[in-house]
Amino acid sequence: GPGGTGNTVDLRGCEQWTLDESGLIRESLGHMDDAEFQRQLSRGIEDEGTEP
Repeated sequence: GPGGTGNTVDLRGCEQWTLDESGLIRESLGHMDDAEFQRQLSRGIEDEGTEP
């Protein structure tokens, strides 16, 4: 998206959504390993050499 790094990521975890009356996402709470999230955002997964 806008301002993104363009890196490919493969994140494991879950996301909890609260929907509004129209079915649109009003709130999104992500639950995942923050250190891995930050690493993938900065470097992506292409440099790992193996499948995640």
